[in-house]
Amino acid sequence: MATILAAVIGLVATLSGNRQLWGDEGTYVAMTASLVEDQDLVFGERDLDRLERHRDDPAPTVILQETGRGVTYSKPMLYPLLSAPLFAVMGEAGLVATNILTLAAALALTWLFLRRLGTGQDALWTLLTFSGASVVLVYLGWRMSDLALLALTLAGLVLALGGRVLRIDNQRVTLPFGGLGAAVVGGLLLGSAVSMRFTTAALAAAVVLALLLDKRWRRGVVVGVLAATGFLAVSGMTVALLGTANP
Repeated sequence: MATILAAVIGLVATLSGNRQLWGDEGTYVAMTASLVEDQDLVFGERDLDRLERHRDDPAPTVILQETGRGVTYSKPMLYPLLSAPLFAVMGEAGLVATNILTLAAALALTWLFLRRLGTGQDALWTLLTFSGASVVLVYLGWRMSDLALLALTLAGLVLALGGRVLRIDNQRVTLPFGGLGAAVVGGLLLGSAVSMRFTTAALAAAVVLALLLDKRWRRGVVVGVLAATGFLAVSGMTVALLGTANP
């Protein structure tokens, strides 16, 4: 575990510096700066000046589009919106801090869920394996939306599916997050994740279908309705800030 932590700290320190703005990562950094400093996502003179301060060889680039608002950034806006508070305090490192905090929160919820199925140590090693044997830790230092998407989806799954009564070793075990409040939050998180990557809709639909097949009718309907509500809410904010629902 110490080796993993040392590797993660080194990776984050290496990747979280003032690197060149380019491609997806550069676009998310520029979007967050625009939200914090200009209170909009329109690409204007101040945005161009910020790009110039990053000039290197080759020149910095961001991904733009033409919408009803003018020339705007062309990436989903939820990640910059989540990162804006820490960006205002920490600068560009705030995006990395957002990655760490959102992932830690999702893993903590998952640990609370898994520890009912076994020991706390089993739950911990499951999460360490999930994180360390995949690309999760690699993305900590990248200032992009991938980890926020993972965190929203994972937390949404745990909250949406919680509460089932199981029989383990001849004992009845009730999983946490069984109330409808958890289902509401889980549905909203899943819908928000869909706004970041539309293919996540298949996973959200699978959660609703699983609940309905398990005859958990009320929970399935709540999760489905709130997932749609979360998606529409973020889409509405996207239209307001970018001038299009599909950047």
